[in-house]
Amino acid sequence: MRTPSGSGDAAKRGKRGAAGRCGPPEREEKMERLSADWLAEIDRRAEVYEAIGEEAEGRMTVIDYLGIAALMLFLTIGFWTWVA
Repeated sequence: MRTPSGSGDAAKRGKRGAAGRCGPPEREEKMERLSADWLAEIDRRAEVYEAIGEEAEGRMTVIDYLGIAALMLFLTIGFWTWVA
């Protein structure tokens, strides 16, 4: 059964405030902290990629080709034995 919109249940779920935010203040603080942590992680990763430089960008090494060959071989033999 649905309750009227002015009931206490809506206050428990957290009504939207003037800023359009939803939920208790503790949740908003946690989300802001997580957003700040995520932005710091993105900055850290950007620094790593900048340190690597553009010379390694888009180049495949011997290890990459061996990995692709091993995966192809594994999948080919795996599907072949599964179907047979």
